[in-house]
Amino acid sequence: MKKVILTLNCIFLALLISCNQNTSSSNNQVVDAASTVPDTCKQVIDAAKWLLLCNNGKGDDAAHFDLKSAPTLLENYIENLKLIDQYSVEIDADYPKHFANDSLKIDSVGQWGSYLVFQVSNFYIMHRSVVLKDCKGNYRILYTEFDHIGAPISGTQVFAENSANDPQPLSIDRMRKEMLPKVLNNQLDIKAFVGGNKEYYEHYRFILTDSTQIPKLIP
Repeated sequence: MKKVILTLNCIFLALLISCNQNTSSSNNQVVDAASTVPDTCKQVIDAAKWLLLCNNGKGDDAAHFDLKSAPTLLENYIENLKLIDQYSVEIDADYPKHFANDSLKIDSVGQWGSYLVFQVSNFYIMHRSVVLKDCKGNYRILYTEFDHIGAPISGTQVFAENSANDPQPLSIDRMRKEMLPKVLNNQLDIKAFVGGNKEYYEHYRFILTDSTQIPKLIP
């Protein structure tokens, strides 16, 4: 009887050791598998090299601006616009209302390289920005424009780029869709209505540098 009990104890102990070994092996496999998952967000943006294009009728050369951080799309948005061009923001006495979150329309354009592209706009005052979100969740303005040509608020009519096929003035909603940036052949194409006549549009095209992933305006 004692031999039977001893034998059973030995079998139980062997099974227990085997289970512990299997559990340990399984846990190691999980850890090893997790450690091989690539880090898809190794992007480090040098803010000093980030050039922002401001289109306000005073020239459109890209320049560096020391902007406040934007962990959400509209956080510090109006404050950053003032740092870019305070005059163009405050020329309208009602600017706090026109640049308020509930006055701005947000369109998601899609993916461009490692960025997500958004358009933030209020075409009633002819304002919009193209904002990029990097893989770490930071938002950066790449392009912004202000009321430098007149706007619906002042009675200006805006027509489609191909006005021969679309002769009616654009509503604000259609204007917003007309101006949406596009990703074409790995380039970000930003269309801007400059004014002057029915078909006076400008196209700004950006590429991403291979090494830094910093957007660069194509001359």
